[in-house]
Amino acid sequence: MKRIVVLTVMFVVFAVSLYASAWKSYSDYQAYLGAKKEAQAGEEEGNTLNAVAAFKKAGELAKKSATSEIYAWQLNNAAYALITHFQKLTDYRAKIDKLAGMQASPEKMAFQREIAEFFNLQMALLAEAKTILESLEGTENAEAPMEKVKSNLEFVTWVKEFVADNTGEGTETKKPADKE
Repeated sequence: MKRIVVLTVMFVVFAVSLYASAWKSYSDYQAYLGAKKEAQAGEEEGNTLNAVAAFKKAGELAKKSATSEIYAWQLNNAAYALITHFQKLTDYRAKIDKLAGMQASPEKMAFQREIAEFFNLQMALLAEAKTILESLEGTENAEAPMEKVKSNLEFVTWVKEFVADNTGEGTETKKPADKE
């Protein structure tokens, strides 16, 4: 039993030191951990403003003292918090599912326009998410987070086009896959 405990402790110490070794400054790493904790608390409390600010702070600390991958993940997390907040405020999933289940009819067109107008009221959230995500363009050595960044940008673009198309400013668009 002692052997298992000792091996477990050694593994944890090794894993933490490996992750921390990506950082140039231990104090920045500690500040990053604090910002991450603050961001997670903000998300749990439903305080998107604090969560986004803390994710951005964690990102800036990572940009300064760690890897571009950690930086990209944190800014993507900030944008995703805004996207998630948009989806909650607009009841996005339920509305899109209802729309997808409707047959082509004047009622469906009216509902689609109603959804677009409702989404438009919260577009500032997605505009901020887009700004954050676009700031990551050109980030090197961050392939994994950049796939999520691309996916989130596609979601924001689709919603923007859906709103434009259904408020008389464009043409019909396709429904996106779920984004993270």
